Amino acid sequence: MIVFCEDCGDRNQVCPAHIVKGRAVFICHACGYHNDYPLPLLQQKKQQENTVDHLFQVLDRDPQMMGGFIYDISKGITVCRMPDLLLPEDIHSLGSRLAQSLEQGLLAMPDIRSMTVLISDKYFFVAREKKGQYLVLIALTPNLPEPFCRFFMQYTHKKEWQI
Repeated sequence: MIVFCEDCGDRNQVCPAHIVKGRAVFICHACGYHNDYPLPLLQQKKQQENTVDHLFQVLDRDPQMMGGFIYDISKGITVCRMPDLLLPEDIHSLGSRLAQSLEQGLLAMPDIRSMTVLISDKYFFVAREKKGQYLVLIALTPNLPEPFCRFFMQYTHKKEWQI
């Protein structure tokens, strides 16, 4: 990555080891000035990657992912990125049944954060963000690809999550 010295303005090539917690930390090769400044683009990109909108934008890019949606008990499907062959009524019915299944499990074991269901060789990962709102991701493999797994785990472990 190319960064510029705060003192002399000269270009400096830095490796990922010089980027610490979203900050460029390096010594300018031209003037020897010790630089330590935030990289707002990296921080903004990292924050953006942790949003549901970003997740659904990149859903189509991974061949292991079939789709996903957010089901809200009172509003129905609020965000959806599913194959065209499924009708909205089918997706709503699927969301309703998966939400009911997770809620039934919570009655017996209130510490459950998510569940995985295998339906017709597709893996449905279901997590509840808050009461009445569920994230459903559909994959072809029993393990979610890394960026989706990381988001899914963050989604299920939010501090405000309560029964």
